[in-house]
Amino acid sequence: MKVVLVDDELQMLNWLQLMLEKTEFPAELKGTFANGREAYEYCMEHPVDLVITDIRMPLMDGLQLIQQLKSNKPHVRFLILSAYEEFHYASEGMRLGASNYLLKAEITVDELNEALKRISNDISNEQRIGDELKNMRKAINENQQALRNVYLKELIRGEEKAIVNFLHKKEFLQLKLEMKYPVVLAVGFEAAEFEQKAAQFKSRELLELAVVNVVEETLEAELGIGNSCPMDTGLFAVTINIPNTGSKSIRERMLHFANRISVNLWSYLKLHAAIGISEIYGNITELNQRWKEAGQALGQNLFYGRQVIVCYQDIIFDIQSRTHEEKGRTLYEKAAQLLEIDYYDEFQEELFRLVRAIEEKKHLLATDVKSVFLEIAYMMRRKLQSLSAAPVENVRFVGIDQAATFQDCKAWLLDQVNDFMSVVNKNKRSPAITEVCQYVEQNYMGNVSLQEAASIVHLNKTYLSGLFKKEMGVNFNDYLTQIRLDKARELIVTNQCNIGELAEKVGYTNSSHFTKVFKKTMGMSPLEFKKNKK
Repeated sequence: MKVVLVDDELQMLNWLQLMLEKTEFPAELKGTFANGREAYEYCMEHPVDLVITDIRMPLMDGLQLIQQLKSNKPHVRFLILSAYEEFHYASEGMRLGASNYLLKAEITVDELNEALKRISNDISNEQRIGDELKNMRKAINENQQALRNVYLKELIRGEEKAIVNFLHKKEFLQLKLEMKYPVVLAVGFEAAEFEQKAAQFKSRELLELAVVNVVEETLEAELGIGNSCPMDTGLFAVTINIPNTGSKSIRERMLHFANRISVNLWSYLKLHAAIGISEIYGNITELNQRWKEAGQALGQNLFYGRQVIVCYQDIIFDIQSRTHEEKGRTLYEKAAQLLEIDYYDEFQEELFRLVRAIEEKKHLLATDVKSVFLEIAYMMRRKLQSLSAAPVENVRFVGIDQAATFQDCKAWLLDQVNDFMSVVNKNKRSPAITEVCQYVEQNYMGNVSLQEAASIVHLNKTYLSGLFKKEMGVNFNDYLTQIRLDKARELIVTNQCNIGELAEKVGYTNSSHFTKVFKKTMGMSPLEFKKNKK
């Protein structure tokens, strides 16, 4: 195995080199480097199997090194050196594809030797699995695999006949699953990505077989037990048993196994997996309950779209402890009070604060988020009706039930708020501000300026700026940005232009600046927004 060492401390580099020489593992040291940039340039020009790297370094840190090398040399493995206070960086490195991490203060020759052996086994397994994928149609008894998948589905769904026949079926189908303390993982893939990969495999069944094979090979190498089967398109169940032994907690071990599965699915199949992990107790008769828990954790994962791996036990406390009032009115009680006394700008700010809080805490289930957002929308409608103002069209309330992610729900609510504020602000606008708004709405795609608007309504620029802020609740430039982004979303949804043309169509000469503004407001790039709307 060809190895390079990267650390900005010379003493640390010398120590690592000495320890590497003392290991039993036949590692070939190809070079030592003081920063990530030097290591990256070397790895791009020379064959390297493993990079052992510090995290915090000048010019290019360890995380940047991992990210860039993984993009260009995906076969290269990484071992992170971390201090106690840098664990969050090590965790990010693992998410980017590092194989493992070692604490600098506790590293020993034995630990380094064990880590090198594990990485070597991974490389061997990758080659072996790659060879197996090429010959999969010949190497696997398709009938036996199909029978096992059918039975596992029945068992996971809690069918009584499958439970009664477990011991017989376990022997006949060679299942690697025990009666006590089963754990279930729900492994999911984004639908479009899975279908695209299935097209490359020429068959969805062959891709499903490849996923099952990678998962079971990973579990075999890590644990020696475990099965997997497809449950639906892009959705797989993984069943394992975790013995209560070892220094690490069961939860830590489950996170480790789930991470290994995620890493290997990307390494071998180039598929991004999201994983939900069930509780860990009971017996085979409760497998269906474990599957529901894993599915709920996976659903929370995919809805908020942040984490790759989520444990059911991490979300269950919030689910159980939230009272009916916390799910309902108390979440937006302050906003409702501000709306009642006609403090519209403050009402809008309070809603933005509420949305940010939900997004950061992730403490509401998807159904609760939709319920809260829908009630807020109807609250605004009732206010408009009480003012005898033109209400928001009924059709705008359609759509949140189909929202798949929090970002979809957020975009939907922001549309409702914009509609509401537009009607309210229009009712209180002076003739000058009304004319300025019309100017912006008709010319947003061009070089719109406050000076030009002031000349149109024959007002001083500074005076117009203050008047606009007072009547509209936002300054002139923010209003212009809002109009442009509203139009951008409309163009994306209606497919009136491609992403490359979008910036120019809504008045931005710099596409990078447009993308930055769009992402800051919407929480996603224009391309991600387009994919979510398909």
